Amino acid sequence: MPRKVEVLIVDDNPGDLALIRESFRECSLATEVIPALDADRAFAILNDLSRNPPDLIILDVNLPRIDGFEVLRRIRADERLNATPVLMMSSSTMPADVWRAYDLHANAYVAKPSQLEDYFDIARGIAALWLEPLSNISARTVEPV
Repeated sequence: MPRKVEVLIVDDNPGDLALIRESFRECSLATEVIPALDADRAFAILNDLSRNPPDLIILDVNLPRIDGFEVLRRIRADERLNATPVLMMSSSTMPADVWRAYDLHANAYVAKPSQLEDYFDIARGIAALWLEPLSNISARTVEPV
């Protein structure tokens, strides 16, 4: 039986968080969405050694105080988290932002859609590419470093 997969969404826009969460509800996959409205909350969740890292992180570029690039850099520098897939989702489509995300080893970069149905399409694609395969294996346990 497939397990519930965890997706950490780091986005300072509550409306975008709600759209992404609703998009995953429409998928047939059991998904737990963990919201973080800023980098500090994301780090509190990610650094909680009593829980396993999420199965996937969806990360906005434009966050207050600490931007998504710095969050991604810290994730990739952390031995406990660096294998976690990170999908950058931003309203920015500037080539410099896209390339910077990939230079920091983002697994994908997706522009935030303007249409609701596009959010559902993106969620279905994420589920098929990352979450469905992960739902069929045991949760990854990571020992503290």
